[in-house]
Amino acid sequence: MKYLIIFSLFFSNNLFAKEIIMRNIDNDFSNTWISLQKYIKKQGHQIAFRQRCDFALKQRHFDTQLYRILFFGQYQKIKEIVKRNPKIIPHLPLSITVVESNNKETLLITASLEYLINLVKSEQDKEIIRQWSKDVLQIVDNVKNDF
Repeated sequence: MKYLIIFSLFFSNNLFAKEIIMRNIDNDFSNTWISLQKYIKKQGHQIAFRQRCDFALKQRHFDTQLYRILFFGQYQKIKEIVKRNPKIIPHLPLSITVVESNNKETLLITASLEYLINLVKSEQDKEIIRQWSKDVLQIVDNVKNDF
């Protein structure tokens, strides 16, 4: 039940996503969180915002472990692509959700970015989306391989 709630919250901003990307990490939340931030920066993205979600869920009496969303991106590219394609604004910055499933495992959850290609006009912007998609996969795979 708790994962159904997490998925519905996660996809409220990604309604057109066709594929869920999920990695089960064999390490605790803190180490996974640190590793995720490290690999986001290594892929050339900047961290924009860290959203803590477990507090609000606990207030609504949902028993949940640690639950955070890390928003990130390449600021200049986001600024340029949004200027040319305003329909993409609700889908940026990029995000990866991190959920502690127990004390020794953590889930990384994100959406494939391929759905964004239909929201941009130029081939140049489509290539940026494709690169971001590769970056996100590389980030979650690097975190998984870290442990």
